[in-house]
Amino acid sequence: MNKLSGFFNVLLDMMASIGKSILVIIGLLIIIDVLTSNLLNQSIPWVLEVTEYLLVFLTFLGAAWLLKEGGHIHFDLVLNHVPDRLKNLFGLVSSLIGFGISMVITIFGFLVTFEMYNKGVHTDAILQIPRYLLIVIIPIGFMLLSVQFLRNLIKVLPKIGIRSRL
Repeated sequence: MNKLSGFFNVLLDMMASIGKSILVIIGLLIIIDVLTSNLLNQSIPWVLEVTEYLLVFLTFLGAAWLLKEGGHIHFDLVLNHVPDRLKNLFGLVSSLIGFGISMVITIFGFLVTFEMYNKGVHTDAILQIPRYLLIVIIPIGFMLLSVQFLRNLIKVLPKIGIRSRL
């Protein structure tokens, strides 16, 4: 189980690194577009479209890593004033809810992606990219979130007195 957990940590770190690279690419594209617009009086028409797509990838590449690092929203105002047992119970409930919602979005996301692939739907923008290529990151990101919520759930079970066999 430790090897699998280690592999998943490496995968999340890789995804976060790709996300960081995407952030740099977005910044460079915007800088290049502003420079060409101001210096050459000519904007690059596809830059806005590409940066919009890259923002979606950035979001879903880094979401599970952020959850692993504890970077998602916490109600610190409440959690700082409750006993550890209740804090752990809140962690259990939030992990269960997050896991359930992430699994539903993963399943339906892959179904929609597959449907877009089968129908051959393309974007109505300048580049006319197959839409499934743009949305496939959403179910992938939520699948990784599901796994991380499950890992968080397994981690909190012993803290509230439940032994896990995993």
